[in-house]
Amino acid sequence: MGLHPRRRCDRRAVTGKHAAWQAAWSRLPNGDLQHTSGLIVNVSRGDGYTDLEVQQSSLVIFQASESARGVPLHDQLARLKRLLNEAETWHRNH
Repeated sequence: MGLHPRRRCDRRAVTGKHAAWQAAWSRLPNGDLQHTSGLIVNVSRGDGYTDLEVQQSSLVIFQASESARGVPLHDQLARLKRLLNEAETWHRNH
């Protein structure tokens, strides 16, 4: 009693306190990435490279979402940069 069957380890699954950010990202049917803040990142595949670009129309939604949370404008820029780094990492791993 008290013994639990071993669970298979999924190498792609990232766990721990630093992995919670991944739950905020998802892939849209067209292959683009969407964050829970409303930010959409367009994924453009080329010859051996991938470009990630913020969809301009989603910036308004992102800014409204962040402003509603009380985030000052200068902090929103820093958060946007961090989210783009997250998008790159999430795209690579998923």
